[in-house]
Amino acid sequence: MIHVGSVDAPVTVEDIKATIKEFWKLVGTEEAARLNGIDFLGWDFAFDVNETAAHFAAANKVNASFKKIPREVLEKKAVEQGDIKFYELASLDVETKSGKSELSVTLKNFIIPPDDVLVKVIDILGNDTTKAIEVEV
Repeated sequence: MIHVGSVDAPVTVEDIKATIKEFWKLVGTEEAARLNGIDFLGWDFAFDVNETAAHFAAANKVNASFKKIPREVLEKKAVEQGDIKFYELASLDVETKSGKSELSVTLKNFIIPPDDVLVKVIDILGNDTTKAIEVEV
């Protein structure tokens, strides 16, 4: 199933919670188990969507993905050529370990849209988002 956010407002956690509740009402438990997912498309997303909404979706046994609608959809030529790509919202999981005089930070499930990627990170990671990297601060 797909939820498309408004052009003039970000997709919020409340929007996502309401959509998930409506999903369960409409399809019932048997059908929901088969479909099991909602793609949320939006021009913009509230800051806490990835963390809070993802947990709510998981707790309700719904696979939710959050994809940003690219501005190129407004360009007729790009649409006609099929050059439109929807990318997942940036997200990551952080794991920390601390000792007496050191701190280890591990980034996991690192998802960043190509237009937001720093060149140095691309050079280090390539397409492998499971690779560990060390950064001196």
